[in-house]
Amino acid sequence: MVDDGSSDPTREVVRQFESLNVTYVNVGKIGLGNARNIATALCTTKFICILDDDDIMLPNRLRDHMVSFEQGVQLSHGGWINFNARLELDYWPGKPVTEDLIVYVGAAITHGACCYETSVLREFPYRSDTQGGTDYDLAVRVIRSGIRCRHTSSYVLLRRRHDTSVSALAAAGQANVRNAIVGALDLTRVNDQVEKRTAIARDVGEVVHVNTPPLDLVYQELGRPTGAMRVVGSVPRSAGRLVALFDAMKPDWHNIEIVDGATILSSTICLSCRPTADLRNLSAFEAMLGRHSIKPAVVVAGSAAAVTDSMESGLSSDAFRIAMRSTNLRELLLAYRIIRHQRDWEWYIAVGTDTARGVGGTQPVYWLVTAPFTRAEASAMEGIGPEDICSFVHRQTDLPAVVIQGATPR
Repeated sequence: MVDDGSSDPTREVVRQFESLNVTYVNVGKIGLGNARNIATALCTTKFICILDDDDIMLPNRLRDHMVSFEQGVQLSHGGWINFNARLELDYWPGKPVTEDLIVYVGAAITHGACCYETSVLREFPYRSDTQGGTDYDLAVRVIRSGIRCRHTSSYVLLRRRHDTSVSALAAAGQANVRNAIVGALDLTRVNDQVEKRTAIARDVGEVVHVNTPPLDLVYQELGRPTGAMRVVGSVPRSAGRLVALFDAMKPDWHNIEIVDGATILSSTICLSCRPTADLRNLSAFEAMLGRHSIKPAVVVAGSAAAVTDSMESGLSSDAFRIAMRSTNLRELLLAYRIIRHQRDWEWYIAVGTDTARGVGGTQPVYWLVTAPFTRAEASAMEGIGPEDICSFVHRQTDLPAVVIQGATPR
């Protein structure tokens, strides 16, 4: 235990663990990098598992790292779950590690979810001349050296996010270190090489098949949420792709909602369970998302409604959309099944700002909205205009349909 000149009662805390034969060294205020290097030098074990003092190790962590090392690697890394003071969870499974991914993109590994062979950290000591960016600098040097690494196929860390963390306080230093490293590497490469390497790295997806810890285990470590929460996952906004996903999922329609937090019609939208404090319901929904390779997040329950400006954004004066409205998501998607056999149009899901008062309280109102038409395109369809298309949609589905043009829906 290397004490980097702490002002809290660290020595007294260490004494409580005398039975573990902990070696305690108080070196004074010498900086994080130097303290870690001293600890590495004094360490007598074959492996070093990284854990920052404000994070929480999941129970499976050491076992999963050891399984990785049995495959002959020198660095084992796993996924991490960010949490905040409201106990919201943001899942980061990590990515297969490449040099370009570490250098140009990031989010492949986080230092606190790594376990190294001790010899690696002795060969690549931490920098001691900066307050931020030491983790990034170490990762770049280690990965560029060609050492073998492997993902644990599991989440291994609960990572605390708060305003007084090193990441928050030393953000400027981290950015400076990163810019210096990337700039030095780019000096040896022409622009076309940099662009190509960056593009390839951005196409690397997250590790999909990651064993997700049960929510009751996570909240056993963090403390149970006191209010209603949602489990959400990003799904396609395209109605066609969403219908195909629901056909595969066979969800409980009474327990799902769409939460649209976007101010424009982005390519994805959030599928959510209804707000609840029941961990069994939250866990069941999370498991359903996992079965379909959808990364979950757990958030404090809020409004499921977003601005309808997302349906009007970017429309030119001669462009319009047709939108159908329903308080029942399943009903709306059934209407899509009907209309798609009549017209080969692109339809998308959105959530309106207006809400309908239901038995269980305020509920979101869903919209099924087309990609923009121009008047010329509409005229080419058998000479019909926007209102004719709107009437056609209403006759086929029996749902209210409106024409949205510019910023003024009619």
